[in-house]
Amino acid sequence: MKLIVIVFSIFVSISIMANWKESKNKCGIKVSLKKIEGSSIKAFKVEGIIESEPELIIKTLMDFKNFSKWHDSIIESKELKKISENKSLAYMKIDFPWPVKNRDSIATSEVVKKGEETKVLIKKSNDNSLKTKNIRVTKTDGYWSVTPHSRGSYVYQQLHAEPGGSIPDWVINMMLDKSPYKTFKGLRKYLGGKSCL
Repeated sequence: MKLIVIVFSIFVSISIMANWKESKNKCGIKVSLKKIEGSSIKAFKVEGIIESEPELIIKTLMDFKNFSKWHDSIIESKELKKISENKSLAYMKIDFPWPVKNRDSIATSEVVKKGEETKVLIKKSNDNSLKTKNIRVTKTDGYWSVTPHSRGSYVYQQLHAEPGGSIPDWVINMMLDKSPYKTFKGLRKYLGGKSCL
């Protein structure tokens, strides 16, 4: 019985891993994409080493007003509400390539620590207190994961979002191939490390 459980667990793990397709592996940064059932937009994950302590990285990921200094596609951001010590509501304006109109998002970010791993959980909020003329993102679901590493920290981000409005799928998928990679490099550089390892 134990053997059957072990074999089944291995099979499930392999199946889950097989869903991800590597799209870029450069400068010590790996980006992978995955199709999501019921959505025409793929999810992405990006991972690599950042030469900074976990605490500083987490602090940066919760420092909303400075996102535009390192994030490839965020051109404006701010904290709307401090929900608790570890959870905030934030606004982000997202730059899209012409001729697609820019989007914006209101989402919660929550810091959760388990053992050596610290996550920043990102979820779309139904809060519409801030009105704008931008098209609002209809779904945001993902997280950052930060764990200590001999060279600083191992950082992993996974995200799936629905941009809302009418937009060609190829535009989004083109961004998913480039933006997570550029964002990861930007975060490295912003934290004072090498952008390419």
